[in-house]
Amino acid sequence: MSLRAFRGPAAVLAAVVALTSGAVAPATAGPAPVPPHRAPAGTPEPVVPPFPDDADATWPFEEGASSAPTHTERLVAPGVRLTSYDRLGPDDSLRADALSIDLTSGAEADYLSPGAVASRRALSRMAAEHDPGPGRRTVAAVNADFFDINETGAPQGFSIKGGEVVSSPVAGANRAVGIGPGDSGRVLELDFQGTLSLPTGTRPLASLNAANVPEDGIGAYTSGWGAAHRALTVNESRHTTEVTVVDGRVARTAGAPGSGPVPPGTTVLVGRDAGADVLAALRAGDPVSWWYRPRPSSGQVPRTAVGGRELLVVNGGAIDHEGEGNNKAAPRTAVGFTRDGHTMLVLTVDGRQRDSDGVTLTELGLLMKHVGAHNALNLDGGGSSTLLARAPDGDSLRLENSPSGGRERPVPNGLVFTVPEGAGPSPAGGRLGDLP
Repeated sequence: MSLRAFRGPAAVLAAVVALTSGAVAPATAGPAPVPPHRAPAGTPEPVVPPFPDDADATWPFEEGASSAPTHTERLVAPGVRLTSYDRLGPDDSLRADALSIDLTSGAEADYLSPGAVASRRALSRMAAEHDPGPGRRTVAAVNADFFDINETGAPQGFSIKGGEVVSSPVAGANRAVGIGPGDSGRVLELDFQGTLSLPTGTRPLASLNAANVPEDGIGAYTSGWGAAHRALTVNESRHTTEVTVVDGRVARTAGAPGSGPVPPGTTVLVGRDAGADVLAALRAGDPVSWWYRPRPSSGQVPRTAVGGRELLVVNGGAIDHEGEGNNKAAPRTAVGFTRDGHTMLVLTVDGRQRDSDGVTLTELGLLMKHVGAHNALNLDGGGSSTLLARAPDGDSLRLENSPSGGRERPVPNGLVFTVPEGAGPSPAGGRLGDLP
């Protein structure tokens, strides 16, 4: 069975059964941009354990392929291993890179960005400028969230750095991957909760440094937002109000969102529609205060979190995305975790290129399950897919995948991986196993 044959609408479920040992759960269609999915029944084991002793595991799309896949493997740092796969053929070539991070080994995943929420930069530049902290060094990085590519450039999902909210998600984009506190990670949902205290009473605070203010809502923008025009956050609403708050009191009001950076110590409130009416009642000198917090679907607030969209693997079962608009062959980025959450699995698949067709969402889920993910989430793909890892002969990071645009696309955020200083490649490091 070729990769292209696998993509036939009638063949997807049969191919899943033939090529994996676990069941594929049906998807439940939902509204864009984040369609909900029904979790698969039971909790089947991954096709390949995270650190298998068995070297006979097979590539999910190997059967009937024009050429068997080859792979190379190297230890990037203790607990961090990179496996690169290639399969060449006249109709179904594929190239993928899988990074395995043992979060119990001292390796950590941190939030990576250019500094401002509404800004973008090449992943390699952000990683080079990242401060890993005392006694640590950077060894790998991957792109992360979908973003407002045509306007503000801000990420669309939740962003958390060091346990603190960097930006809240746009409506419906609450799926995320979270790491920490502690030495484990998970796929979860994160909601934003906030309250404004005004002279007229309390009102919901709908967002913080978000790409869009929800309809009838009020959003807050701080110095962390950047220079993007705030008029781009109100979805062309003609009924808006902006209030500038300095030292807890209203400094000025305006009938439209402004532009330019927000000064340190200043917060700008932007209201649209009904939210604009609430802010329009404020006067200079009025006291204003607020609080907000992220609310995880389970467990503690992660130390690090980035947003994503489609669920790929849920409780060990790959999700079938047949019939969804985004289920087309494309470059992809995905992140997942083993059952215990202690091993983080990062996968990029090249696409839209002569030597790699890319994969569908359904295929991406099968690949994530194959490399050991018990739960996995789709991150931004297409021209954004980028994976960096430390070069074998030094400390510099090199580009491991092949971006579909021919070069790195500037992105708003990513995940960066660090290890203790002095940790170098060692035969005793964590190993993904002899995959095909």
